[in-house]
Order: sequence, then C-alpha cells, then structure tokens
Amino acid sequence: MSSPTCPAPAEFLESVRAAAGHERAAGLFFPRCAHVTDPLEVVRALAQAAAQLGVRFECDEVRALRAAADGVEIVGNGGTHKAAAVVVCAGAWSAALLTPFGFKVPLEAARGYHVQAPGARALVDAPILYTDQDILVTPMSGRVRATSFMEFAGIDAPPDPAKGAWLRASLRLLGYECGDTSPGWMGPRPVLPDYLPAIGQARDAPWLYYAFAHQHIGLTLSAVNARAVADLVAGRKRPDLDGFDLRRFS
Repeated sequence: MSSPTCPAPAEFLESVRAAAGHERAAGLFFPRCAHVTDPLEVVRALAQAAAQLGVRFECDEVRALRAAADGVEIVGNGGTHKAAAVVVCAGAWSAALLTPFGFKVPLEAARGYHVQAPGARALVDAPILYTDQDILVTPMSGRVRATSFMEFAGIDAPPDPAKGAWLRASLRLLGYECGDTSPGWMGPRPVLPDYLPAIGQARDAPWLYYAFAHQHIGLTLSAVNARAVADLVAGRKRPDLDGFDLRRFS
C-alpha cells in the first residue's frame, strides 16, 4: 500500500520557490514518512544496546569462510575466528564470501553519492525531492545532505569528483549554503537483478546464513530483517523467506 499524499502547503511551496529563485513551485506532501537525522547515532545506540545484552564486537577484514568440525572458521587479516554459525551481511562485498559455497550471486554495486552542507538552513523538517532537478535534500543534525545518482562503475573504482561538484552546485542553485569543499561520500549499495534482498540459509553448509542486498533501504528494513534472521538462526518458527533465497538465481 502506498503512502497517502496531499498537496504541499502553500507557505512551504513559497519558501522553496523563493529560495531557488523560480517563478513557480508545485509539490505533494507525504505525511506518513519519516527520516533519521543522524545515522551514526542510530548505529551507536544499537551497538550500545547489543553490548548491554552481552554481545562482543571484534573488528577484522574477513577474507574467507571455511567449515570446521564444530562450526565455522572466519578467516580474517587479524587471524582466524571460530563460531557455531555465521551470517553474511557484508553488503556489496557479500558475493565473494558466498560464491565458494556454490551460490550464484549476481550482485552489483550501485554506487551512491552525497554531499553535506554544515550549517545550511533546512526549508522544512522533512526531506525534499526536487523532481525536476533529480536531487534529494534531507535535513540532518546540524547540516543538510543532498544526494542523487546511481552509478554502476564496479565496487573498487575511484569516486567521480564531478558528481560531488554537481551536487554542491545544485544545492547552491536551490538556495542552500554549500561550499566547494563541503564533505562528501561515495559508497556501493548492493543490488540484485530483481531488486529483492537475499535472505536465507545454505543447504550444504547449515552453519551459513546470509542477509544483504536491501538496495537503498537497509536502515528502513533492518529491524524486520534482523527479527527474521534471528528466528532462522535460532531455529524458531521459520519466517517465510523463500522468495529471498539465493537459489532463485540458480
């Protein structure tokens, strides 16, 4: 079911029009939407809550997974870690870990760009999609963030500086303060051909689970995805995940 829409308030449209210096503006308002003002604080809150429940964090760059007599060995740059089970949720880097176990993973890195303008004044406490400019502007804590583009250039290709420059210039044209050196980001987002995520368990390696490729809405789907995978790993009533099994690409 799609979110209901209504015409955007006239005073809001006037502020958008005046800031951009355009003759007119029209728009729709989606009242049942929400956004996160600081994703890093969300990560910190989740990590803190997990630690309070006894979770131990170990940071390493994982190179491979291999079966062991009592579970699985996780081979990383910092050594080998042992576990009874493992969940591969490494985003655009997940395919390399799963391919050795016979999975066909047609995963693409849909690279996204954004720039942030510290101190820029948001026109409203909600994201604004400028459909005629192909740019999304979101108010964050102490800044606004602008994003556009979906680039297919390979996971290891260097960022294209022209895209960041375009975003900064577009922000200024829309009436936001944004300098030429405002911070930017580029990162790969995992996408499968049918635009559905990959969630499931390996048949020949029952200790191996996976959950990745949520495209651009990983934060939105994180809670329901985590509950489904936790039930799967714990052997509770199995959620209906057949439509997300990687064997659909076999």
